[in-house]
Amino acid sequence: MLYFYFGCHKIYDRQPEINRIHIVDHPQGQMYCTHILTNNNFIIAGYDFKAMIFQVHTMEEVENCNNIRSYFNRPPSYLLVTSNIDRADLLYCVNADTDLLLKVYFIQEADIHQSIIEIFRDHSSAV
Repeated sequence: MLYFYFGCHKIYDRQPEINRIHIVDHPQGQMYCTHILTNNNFIIAGYDFKAMIFQVHTMEEVENCNNIRSYFNRPPSYLLVTSNIDRADLLYCVNADTDLLLKVYFIQEADIHQSIIEIFRDHSSAV
């Protein structure tokens, strides 16, 4: 599987759980799914994935995203921001100006599924 999704809201009929990994059926295939606040990177390391998708609402979740990406040597990642976090602070926090493997999307929560489909298409055409 190519993708590992980190979030806190139900995605494709699966509720992410902290420190548990699930397989989510997606219109374009399957992806792994866990809660954004999962802090056991050893569990995540046992799975084969090519890119990470993060859905964040708070700066705490953004920090956890940074920690997870650092642990895995900053793989290609997509950050779906679905709240009113200050955009400048968020972009500074994730080093968006220098981290070329990170794409940040500011979206409405209702657009998550469509955004993930676009990420699948974007990433598969780039590989």
